[in-house]
Amino acid sequence: MREKILSFLENGERPDLDASRIQQEKTKTTVWPLPVLQLLVQDRPSRGSHFPDIGTLIDIAIKEKRHNDVLKWYRLSKKSGGLWRDHTGEKVAQVIQETHPDEAISIWKALVTQEIAQAKPSAYQTAGHYLKKMNVVYARIDHEAVWSQYMAELREQNKRRPRMLDVLNALEGRRTRIVE
Repeated sequence: MREKILSFLENGERPDLDASRIQQEKTKTTVWPLPVLQLLVQDRPSRGSHFPDIGTLIDIAIKEKRHNDVLKWYRLSKKSGGLWRDHTGEKVAQVIQETHPDEAISIWKALVTQEIAQAKPSAYQTAGHYLKKMNVVYARIDHEAVWSQYMAELREQNKRRPRMLDVLNALEGRRTRIVE
């Protein structure tokens, strides 16, 4: 049953349709384990149907702790241009940070870049939230030098954004200058 549902989410082909055709041909055995419904069957997917249903597949893979599949579906969504401005990237990075720390860091870096590009103080705070998570992962995998270099690059790129510099200063434990 699970395989048939995952297959439906991946390609959009209803498994009960095959079962009803087979059942009509052979009344002894069925591929579909549930009774066939006597409903009108659509020949084509409805307007809101998009397959593969990547969001649902990611959620299922997260629930089943299949981190490689989480990453596979997330990469596919990024390649197809889906899930933009969705919190899926944050969720995926959080889930895979133990098993795929480099991938989690690259996802968080992309999210930081998106937030900073908005040029709003609230977006800077959100970027700071992602940076804190990155800092923990960098420390865990003993890449503090890479973290320091990344923070220096961010500081240089955002030297004309005082609110973003405040966020970076807070992350590094520096005091923000009140008067210049």
